[in-house]
Order: sequence, then structure tokens, then C-alpha cells
Amino acid sequence: MSAWDRRAFSWAAYNAGPRTIIRARNRADEMGLDSDVWTGQSEIATSHVVGREPVQYVANIQKYYLAYRLARTENEARDRIQSGDEAEE
Repeated sequence: MSAWDRRAFSWAAYNAGPRTIIRARNRADEMGLDSDVWTGQSEIATSHVVGREPVQYVANIQKYYLAYRLARTENEARDRIQSGDEAEE
């Protein structure tokens, strides 16, 4: 299981409860999905077992995490450029 999937399952378990996510992963196996992959696999089974709430919860965390990472990367790049410009003056 990838580190990203491990995090997604932990967020889903925080939201819906560990036993519920175990049931959802078992359901994923029954549906012929990969129970070790969250996106496009176990999230589908989770929707069937619990509903959309844990799936939306994980999606929101992923969305804000990626937005934060992008903003951080842009800020770091801007800082490098600015520090390089100041060194030339």
C-alpha cells in the first residue's frame, strides 16, 4: 500500500471509524476492486457501505493538502528568485 493510500485510509477511518473502513475494504474485495488503493477503488466500496461523507472528507483533505503544497512551492520559488535578484544588485 502506498503512503498516500495509507493516509487516505487513516483519514477515512478517522471520519467513519476503523471497523467501518475494514468493512468497506472487504466490500471492495467482493466487488473486484483493489482494497489497498483508495482513489477509484476502495472509495467506491466505502460509498456503498457508508455513504459519501467519508469519501468527501478524504477528498477535501487531499484537495487542501495539494493546494497548500502548490502554494508553498510557489512561495519558495518566488523567495529564491527574489534572493537571487538581491544578490545581483
